[in-house]
Amino acid sequence: EGKLIPLKQTRLGETGNCFETCIASLLNLEIEQVPDLLAYEHGPWMEKINEWLASKYKLAYIILYLPKIERDCFFSDKDFYHVMIGNTNRSSDIKHAVVGRRGKMVHDPHPDNIGILDDDMLKIGVLVSQCL
Repeated sequence: EGKLIPLKQTRLGETGNCFETCIASLLNLEIEQVPDLLAYEHGPWMEKINEWLASKYKLAYIILYLPKIERDCFFSDKDFYHVMIGNTNRSSDIKHAVVGRRGKMVHDPHPDNIGILDDDMLKIGVLVSQCL
């Protein structure tokens, strides 16, 4: 298991790069090494990240939705870093990405470190080895 490098995002607000910063932290990269995916927009960001991850690292990014009541059971025998995506106290319109481990936030790339709200449904993004 790699060591998490806690980076801070370089853009805030509606055009923030919290997601790209989380990916950089997980892969021990500088933020500039991760493509600007425009992940805050509706569009092909998921396709873009998977093309980039596959070509560079033979990885894929998948999203899981975990109900709050299932989290402890799901993570009881799993221990890995992942992205957590959710709402924040800062805005009801803009989603935020943080790094989690076992379903709990371990790093917030935003300077205020407030994290995401503990919603009933947790959206997590996981880096997995690409199927060949």
